[in-house]
Order: sequence, then C-alpha cells, then structure tokens
Amino acid sequence: MINEGVKAKEARSPVRVAGKTGKQGSSKEQTRHDRDAEIFYNKSTDRPAFQFTNSRLRSRLLREQESAGEDIYECSSRDSLQSLQQLVETDHLVPALDSSLLREKYLFGDSSSYGEVSREGPARSFTRDTNFLKSKMSYTGYQISGYKKYQVSVELQTVDFPVGQRRDSQVLQPHMTGFLTIKGLTNNHPEISTFFDCYAVTSNKFGFLSSSWGDTPIAQCFAASEQTDMVHWLNFPAFKQLEMANRDKQVNYVPDYLNHRYIFMRWKEKFLVPDPFVNSVEGASYDGFYYIVHDQYTGNIQGFYYHEDAEKFQQLELVPCPHTPGNSNFAMA
Repeated sequence: MINEGVKAKEARSPVRVAGKTGKQGSSKEQTRHDRDAEIFYNKSTDRPAFQFTNSRLRSRLLREQESAGEDIYECSSRDSLQSLQQLVETDHLVPALDSSLLREKYLFGDSSSYGEVSREGPARSFTRDTNFLKSKMSYTGYQISGYKKYQVSVELQTVDFPVGQRRDSQVLQPHMTGFLTIKGLTNNHPEISTFFDCYAVTSNKFGFLSSSWGDTPIAQCFAASEQTDMVHWLNFPAFKQLEMANRDKQVNYVPDYLNHRYIFMRWKEKFLVPDPFVNSVEGASYDGFYYIVHDQYTGNIQGFYYHEDAEKFQQLELVPCPHTPGNSNFAMA
C-alpha cells in the first residue's frame, strides 16, 4: 500500500537500463531504445515463455550490474532496520555460485535443512510451511518512500507452499495469506489494514517473469513487463548473484525452492479489513504488488512495491517478531 501523494513521482532507478534516455537524449539512442522495446514486447516469438524476449537488454543489465558491484539501491533512511541492511553488507559471505548452484546453500558450511518435507502424513508431502513462514507468525518493520518511513506490521494467516507434484499445479490457491497494517500513511486514517495473497516462484509456470504465468486468473494481479520484472528482481542481492552466475542461461525459477536460503515471492493486497466492502481509502492505494525475498536463515523479508503510476522502488523491510511461532532452529556449521 502506498500514499497516493507519491504516485507518478519520478525517482532514481537503481538499475540503469541501457538505451533509455530523457527528453535530451539523442535520436540515435532513442531509436535504439524503441527497437529494444519493440523486441521486448514481441509476443509472437517462438521462444519458451520463461525466456527474456530481448536477450541483448538482459545482457546489458547484467553487465551494468556486474560493473556496479554492490552499488545497489539503498533506501534514503539512515536508521533503516540494521538486520535487513546486513543482508547487503554481508554479501561477501555468499560463495561464488557455479552450475550446481541450485543444490548449494548460500553460506559457507551451512548445513541447515531449509526445506525438509515433513513426513507426518501423506497430505504433508505436497504442502508445507517453513520455520518462519507459518500461520500466526508476525513481522514488524517499515515501508520506505524517499525520506518518509511508515511503520508496518504483518501477521500471516495461512501458509501452504506447494512441493512435489503440486509445484506445477494449475489450482491457483494462494501459497500464503495474511494481514498487512501500515501506520501514518494518511492524515485521516492513522492505521490501515489490508488482506494480502502471496505466490512463490516455484516453477517455470510460475517463475520470475510475469510472462511465464500465462493467462491464469492471478496473472492480472501481477501484470508487469519483463523489463520491470528484471529491474526489480536485480535489486535483491540473492537474485543478482543468481543471474550473474548464470549469464549463459536464463533462470526463471529455483528447483526445490524450499531447500534454499532465499524464497522469492509476490504479494498482492486484495481488500481492506475489517470491512472488505470498502473499495478505497482517500489518499491511499493498494493497486500494485510487492516483489519479495524471504531469508530463511534470519527470517527477514525485503520487498519493493510496484505499480506503473507509483513512485519507483518503495522498499519494504520486515523482521520476525520475537516470541512468535517462527523462532529459527538454524545454526551455522
């Protein structure tokens, strides 16, 4: 959810997109950008849906990210959550990934069983929760927009991540649901709560790219161009490293995703609570959605809000509340 006062406000993009120029850009550069855009949105390609339709643009973005090093987007607030800033600051702890990265842990000597499927019964072999993502788990943190910071709390209601044969299921039940409450967003409403759905990146049918979701009913809730998807995902260190290690092939999902440190998701606010029949709140909007990364080791959640008319890269930072059901059993080896 965002304050409508910041909608359509220009903000510095954390990833520099090659070929994109302002009003003073040369006609040659603009022509190149138009050509790239035309290829990028070409829906008649015979390539698989999960591939980037403009491989040249993807290569440029990756080269720029590699040359930029760790100079990714940082929120303007100096007193942001230290535990989430550590996600970026301790990136040197992550080993270089090779072709077997999908089976590797994200920390040296990490023997944590992030995604062991419970053997309590047959039904549990197809759905599950995790140490931190489970019913009644609470989070607290902030949403940061420029120099403004709003207090946010989240309480998870249902958690049902698909595993095994259900990863590719067309039965699109939300993988997770919960309530998101934000304070101080508008003067007339000191506290606003919404109910949200969550879908994890689980397979080629539900991958990092919106185009891989096809014509499913939920696809409209997460509609974005491939360029928008890539620019947002690349601002997460975990995804950036995943892409850098796979320059020669396009990765649209992480097999056995629950067995890895980071879970990539999208959150969509559906309606206001406690009255779902109230369609809007003056001065606020929840038309967009969040790109989300959850760290299974720390429990932290980091995200970016996206809507085509909203200020770019509004950052969500959450940490698990103490004394809630998700205390970690992970330990460094």
